[in-house]
Amino acid sequence: MCALYIALCAFALFAALPFLICAVSYRYVFGGRTDKHHYGLHPVLNDFPGLERENFSVDDGRGARLSAFIYKRPAVEQLNIVAVVAHGLGGMHDDYLNVIDRFACDGFTVVSYDNTGCGASEGKNRIGLTHSAVDLCRVLDSLRRIESFAHVPVCLFGHSWGGYAVCAALGSRNDIAAVASCSGFDSSRKILAEKAAIILTPAGARLLAPYFSLLELIRLGKGSRVTASESISRSNAHVLLLHSIDDAMVGYGSSIAACFAHIKNENVYAHVFSDRRHHVFYSDKSIETRRRLNALIRKHKHMDFPYTLDDIYGLDTRIMVEITNLFVRVCKASEV
Repeated sequence: MCALYIALCAFALFAALPFLICAVSYRYVFGGRTDKHHYGLHPVLNDFPGLERENFSVDDGRGARLSAFIYKRPAVEQLNIVAVVAHGLGGMHDDYLNVIDRFACDGFTVVSYDNTGCGASEGKNRIGLTHSAVDLCRVLDSLRRIESFAHVPVCLFGHSWGGYAVCAALGSRNDIAAVASCSGFDSSRKILAEKAAIILTPAGARLLAPYFSLLELIRLGKGSRVTASESISRSNAHVLLLHSIDDAMVGYGSSIAACFAHIKNENVYAHVFSDRRHHVFYSDKSIETRRRLNALIRKHKHMDFPYTLDDIYGLDTRIMVEITNLFVRVCKASEV
């Protein structure tokens, strides 16, 4: 009897161990907040004279408040189009002030926000991979309740975590005109498998896959099953997918762009690059500067900062013009 008891305990421990590994790993990534910027030098509002900001708050549905912001340049002729900017994992919305200002300079009213557990928003942690889409939808719901934004055309720009969110949101909304998704992953299942394979080998990743799925289902509910590509297929919105083959953060195999051939939406366009890394919308100079900086930070942990904002956050003009033109073209066509 004692031997049977020991055997049952050993079996239970063996069965529970993979789930425990997944839970600890997930907690390591999402169990804390994002309150620090990756680089010592990062953009702030004062770096963009003439750009004005107004705050509003959003109920996240869990008893916490999300901090959201409306940006515009009053001196610029306004387009009557809203561009919503969704930030990436490990960042905050003000890491994208360069993108926000670019849209504002082109006449957009720009809305951005900090996800749960990030920056100025409340929340003890970042909850999980697919929760970025939940936060985005709550921001859009709150925005639509503001009378002046109730019927304004809305376009979405997202990067990485935000790149997933802006596409996943399409599955449950019909009020989005156009989307630009940069370096977005298609599903939590794919990106978790990719990262697990790097650490544990592909065989280990396959072993843990059902445990990660169960963990996310417990933590995030049915939203954990939402894929970006399927959400795009259920929408008529115009979607531009941008990804680079050499992206080390979101591998091409896990990307939304890799699903392009299977997406059932005729208004989807994909640009796949070979050498633009994770920030595909940045200038060649900024991409190279970030590569050198990241290598130095990994090696030395700290360093002097002889760089300017433009060195690190400079935008690729051609890509930003393409995104802007898509947004304007689609919104103007909807007015006819």
